[in-house]
Amino acid sequence: MVVPFFDPEKTLLALLKIRSVPEQRIFMSNTGSVPSQSLIESISTKIRELLPRDPDLAQTLAETNLYIASILDTPLAWAYANRSRAQVFYTMRKSAEAEPYFDKAVRLFDEAGLPGEVGGTLVGQMDNLMYLSRYTEALEAAQRARSALDKAHDIGYVSRLEIALGNLYYRLNKYSESLVHY
Repeated sequence: MVVPFFDPEKTLLALLKIRSVPEQRIFMSNTGSVPSQSLIESISTKIRELLPRDPDLAQTLAETNLYIASILDTPLAWAYANRSRAQVFYTMRKSAEAEPYFDKAVRLFDEAGLPGEVGGTLVGQMDNLMYLSRYTEALEAAQRARSALDKAHDIGYVSRLEIALGNLYYRLNKYSESLVHY
């Protein structure tokens, strides 16, 4: 018997109407379908779109993404799910809670050989570290992010890295260095 996969778009639309993790899990269990990597990626994208205007729904979706990752149990699924969780914690000003999720996501994206995802995740982690006043680690994350983004030829995310570096140097009262990055 062939088990059908979830249609990512239809599933995401249904999940957006369900605002509790247990109810989302019941919905997924009752469909008789198997979740896919594309569903995790669709949910991850929606979480970024929801932040910061609807952190409660983003948090619910992040928990569901972790649940789906546990079903798929692949490094890439776990990478996206962990990054989503980190982004929610970061947006909710829970930077200490976000940090281990960022670490896991960076490691898993690196193992998957996706330097663009590594770089983008490191830019988010850099901001998170800045709010924890861990500036040296934030600068190290910036160097790693630049290397990964250069490897991926991701010019668009390099601009986000520059803005993050500008913010970091501003917090360090290094205004001329901050302006260079802005």
